[in-house]
Amino acid sequence: MGKKKDKLAKKAKEKKDKDIIVDSEVLSDESSASSEFPAFPEEQKKKGRPSSIDRSKPYKVTSVRFYEEQYLYSVIRAGELKKEGLCSNTVSGFLAYLISKDMEEHPDVVERAKSIYKLQTEE
Repeated sequence: MGKKKDKLAKKAKEKKDKDIIVDSEVLSDESSASSEFPAFPEEQKKKGRPSSIDRSKPYKVTSVRFYEEQYLYSVIRAGELKKEGLCSNTVSGFLAYLISKDMEEHPDVVERAKSIYKLQTEE
């Protein structure tokens, strides 16, 4: 049991060291940028899967429960729609596409949602 904990601790330390190296690389990139156009985190290249979310707008992270066949259907349809250029190749992109299509059909609900959002964000 002790050896396993030691291995996990070593891996965590290595990961932390990698994160520090990445952060220092980012800092060196920022210092080379002109002061007129500083590098913001959202402008830096992101690693990992592409997102269907426009990060310049406010967004919420949620969880959605699917039955297995619904999830697999969403993955397959997202791939098909990506080929057509309609959404990203993710379940989130597929859901965003479906919601945007539904919003086009129900502008009255969109207006209600906008007014509620406006009330929630007023200071």
